[in-house]
Amino acid sequence: MQLNYQLVPKLKNLRLSGILATLEVRTQQAITEKFPYVDFLERLVGDEIERRAEEQLQLPLRRATVDLARTLEGFDFS
Repeated sequence: MQLNYQLVPKLKNLRLSGILATLEVRTQQAITEKFPYVDFLERLVGDEIERRAEEQLQLPLRRATVDLARTLEGFDFS
C-alpha cells in the first residue's frame, strides 16, 4: 500500500513520526481484522505514545555521553 502523498508531510509537520512509522502496518492490520475507525486511531496514537516514551528513556543516555561499554571490572578504584 502506498502512503497518501499528502498525509506524510502533514504527519512530519506535526512531528508524529511514531504514526508515520507504523501507519502501513496498522492500516493492513485494520483491514485484515476489520477494526472500527476508533480502534484504528487508538492504535496509531498508541504507537506515537510508545515512540515518545522510548525517546524520553534514550534522551538522558545520549546527553550523558557515558561509555556504555565500561564495566565495574575495568574501573580503577585506587
